[in-house]
Amino acid sequence: MEALLSVPANDDREGKRNRAILELLYSTGLRVSELVALNVEDFAEGGGEGGTLRILGKGRKERLVVYGSAAMNAVHNLFFLCGRNSIRKGGWLRRSRPFF
Repeated sequence: MEALLSVPANDDREGKRNRAILELLYSTGLRVSELVALNVEDFAEGGGEGGTLRILGKGRKERLVVYGSAAMNAVHNLFFLCGRNSIRKGGWLRRSRPFF
């Protein structure tokens, strides 16, 4: 798994996006359809240990999924590269924009 996660270049937008995708898939076990449907407001930061995602899964059922610090760092790198604010600590962002 380490070899797979080290493949995306971490110095451009596409590489940071690919790294965030791989880290989130690995950390959460999301389905690809759930990952591509993520919006900015679905992310919540949980301190230095990771965060939480609000997922709308099969049958339109909502669930919360925890992700680790490596995935959180990859997501933060992509947020900052795109000129967005960081994930607000302790709360959900209020913007309905696609993340990926």
